[in-house]
Amino acid sequence: IVWSLLRLYVVGALIHQSLKPKEYDKSWSVSKERYGGLLGVGVVVGVISMLVSAVPYVGWVFSIIVGLMFFFAMPPVIARKAKFDDALRESYDIFRKKTVDVFIAWLLTSVLGGVIVIVFMIPMMATVLSVMLPTMMTMQSTGTGMEVFSALLINGWAIIPAAIVYMIGLAYVTVFSANAQTNFYLKMKK
Repeated sequence: IVWSLLRLYVVGALIHQSLKPKEYDKSWSVSKERYGGLLGVGVVVGVISMLVSAVPYVGWVFSIIVGLMFFFAMPPVIARKAKFDDALRESYDIFRKKTVDVFIAWLLTSVLGGVIVIVFMIPMMATVLSVMLPTMMTMQSTGTGMEVFSALLINGWAIIPAAIVYMIGLAYVTVFSANAQTNFYLKMKK
């Protein structure tokens, strides 16, 4: 919960930096000032998405549709100082009028963000495999799985740098996604 709340604050600052790149220092105070609206958008979209995803078999489809409907809900909170309900309404209106454009923006952002995450995940995967594979080979059918866990703990020093690289990749994707989303929002509002 704490991570989500901090991430929301950072995303607000990133949106402002996408709008006005030279106002780096001011972006943090703008995000703090508009935090209530950002939190409102996050909670409403999260609750709606959670409720529709509970529908058996097709809930994930409904969750994606909700994500598309409110894909542009955060930028208006910062860009126009909109209240959270106005931002949700504006995002829904953009989705209704430009459904294909919203889908393409979401797809591009998701695919490019996914590629970036995979690239930064390669060192982590290679390190974990290099630690686990020898243990799994010697474990054979008599092992309980504790050997793998033990090997990960013993070789934690090797995994930590790879985990840091992966976290840098996640941070980069957050910056990329906020910037792309804001720029797509500005283009769709014209």
